[in-house]
Amino acid sequence: MTKDAQVEQRMKEQSYTQQQQKSFQVVLVDIQRAATDWEIHCVEKPLDAHDLQFVALSYRWGELEETMVDTEVGYIASITSFLLQDFFRLCQWITMETDLRHLQYLWVDAICVDQTNYERRKSTIYQMSNIYEKATYILAVPDLHLKYLRNISTDNHELINSSALYWKEIYFLIHGQIDAFLALESARLDEYKVPKDATTRHLLKTYTDYLTDGMTTYREHRYRYNPEEALDHLFEISQASSSSSVPHLDSSGDMTSSNLHDQPSQADPTPPTTTNSSNDVFMEQFGRWHRCDKKEACPLTLFHSEEHLYSFEDGSDDFMAADRSGNNRQWKQQIDERSRRIRQSMAFLGDLIIDWSSRVWVISEYSIAKRKQKSSLKYWFLQLDPEKDYGLGGLRFFEFKFDDPSFSAIQQTRTSSRLVGMPDTATSDPVALKFHQTLIGQLNDQPFLEMMLKSKASKNEDRFYAVFPLTTKYKHMITDKTLVASWQIHTMASVKLKLYELMDTKDKLNLLYLTGNYYTRRGDMILPTFATPTLCWYVPTEYLVGQHKGNQQHEPCNFDLDDPSTLQLFINKNNNSSSSDSDDGLLYHLNVKPMEYYLASKPPQRVDYVKRKKATVCKRLDLDVNMDMLDVVCIPAFGDMVMKAHANDDDDEDWSSHAICLVGSMEKNKWVLSAIHPDDFVPEEGAPGWTHHHCDKSTHTGFNIY
Repeated sequence: MTKDAQVEQRMKEQSYTQQQQKSFQVVLVDIQRAATDWEIHCVEKPLDAHDLQFVALSYRWGELEETMVDTEVGYIASITSFLLQDFFRLCQWITMETDLRHLQYLWVDAICVDQTNYERRKSTIYQMSNIYEKATYILAVPDLHLKYLRNISTDNHELINSSALYWKEIYFLIHGQIDAFLALESARLDEYKVPKDATTRHLLKTYTDYLTDGMTTYREHRYRYNPEEALDHLFEISQASSSSSVPHLDSSGDMTSSNLHDQPSQADPTPPTTTNSSNDVFMEQFGRWHRCDKKEACPLTLFHSEEHLYSFEDGSDDFMAADRSGNNRQWKQQIDERSRRIRQSMAFLGDLIIDWSSRVWVISEYSIAKRKQKSSLKYWFLQLDPEKDYGLGGLRFFEFKFDDPSFSAIQQTRTSSRLVGMPDTATSDPVALKFHQTLIGQLNDQPFLEMMLKSKASKNEDRFYAVFPLTTKYKHMITDKTLVASWQIHTMASVKLKLYELMDTKDKLNLLYLTGNYYTRRGDMILPTFATPTLCWYVPTEYLVGQHKGNQQHEPCNFDLDDPSTLQLFINKNNNSSSSDSDDGLLYHLNVKPMEYYLASKPPQRVDYVKRKKATVCKRLDLDVNMDMLDVVCIPAFGDMVMKAHANDDDDEDWSSHAICLVGSMEKNKWVLSAIHPDDFVPEEGAPGWTHHHCDKSTHTGFNIY
């Protein structure tokens, strides 16, 4: 196609897209009617109307009994994704939300897409990207299918109840309003009748993880630290102090009265000075204030990874034999329950974020939100159930700002111990920090192949509708609402085969090396071997092929990325179609042309697997398992750097993902991807393991991989 013809084709495609968008009537739900009257009332509006304002919902579908709704725009909506009452409650909160309450309309696919009319459904799906781009706000509700979540398990039901009970704490944690969280926490402690003296509350804050610091910051403890034992112990000494003259901290943090006993024991160890200057006064007198008969078994001594109170040997058996107090579960039980339920709810919300954000349409939706002028995404959880008198100074949904400069620091903050085998209690559990790390990790930019293949989709053809419009180099390929349907995309293998046909050379090679990854689960060897294995996402796909920076040097790619013939997909009629490996009677193969490759001097014993277990595969490739000698070829992504790394046993980088191994016949040029690793072949003494070969571009025909 000439350049002029290409320009003309692009103009036709652009004109077609603009015509489709101009004529498209989008169905919207009236928010006020839903919020006040609890009824669905829909209207149709031109999508290209300049004054059109609405919020578009992003969520995942559930599986509930069908609810029929008359949209009043010519069709009956069948809703199985969420409970209608939950949708009405969401509309009520939208009318109270500071940024959204002025909006009149809402778009949600379960109601606004005519699922019964194939043509109207296809037209709307084709316009999905335009709908989210046109939306004033995109609101994510990862638990809109709340009723379905409750029905799954009793545990889910309890978690959702916990979120409703402690919704204010969770609200402040996610918003990062720590002062408000502290004030609410103080009120909770008063409600639980925790002693109000500053000393007891200081100990609770400093030597347990049940309160704010334990939920928001990472702290390490001695490996035998037991949080329940520490809380029990603080309860015991606070109870004992209620009838004694004890020291306490005044509002300034200074010690006053300091006689627990008339005469301090001379045998008491002298507490060391801490490195935390804000606690110097407290720590200097802690030994005289904190008097208990547990001696070395005192659980508070294990809170810090370095002993801040007493020095004793880790091997002491006293701690393990210490008497656990379980009879006085009063305010300590309420503190423990509050902490546990908030943590479980926060972890549950994080899991919902992962489940929601892994859907292919959701990836499209939050990617569009990132491109919008505000570069932010609103999100909310139905299980956080604010009362009408919520006292928050105006309800604010959570907001994820894609360009937030603090993300880098949050992602680099530790949230768990690096030591293997450490118990969970050896560190704090900063659930607020973990939640935001999950959110950032899930909503960050993803490489094209990960969006296409790592995501979840109810229909595999949706992957093309959802992801292709997000990319500059592929969005022009979806020019017609019926085009993708004509491709007959039903399985993941068919998705990959179509990608090999449509993508540029670099992306094709990335997919090939992702599939040929040593860690990829192949199971039975099913043709085509470059499309059927279950992928293992061991490394990001963009890391596989191209200019790689290894050992502080840029390693050149082993392929000509500018030449379309470097990797090409071919389809042949299968002459031996008796095998069940192919359901269409076709034999697909890739022709791959590297600049250099390695040939095994003596094939490893693992090659016998092909002969013994996969005679049918060999038959389809016209390979005689009894006569043909099978060869092994290794094709590195970055030339000889990969093989040198293996030869030198270089542990600085894992090069396993940067090489593919083929098993087949050099004479017949027929190959399959194999799970053989370059290290699997141990040559005989004095013999080279691999022989290095360079390819003459003018004469080398490449490798045909089936």
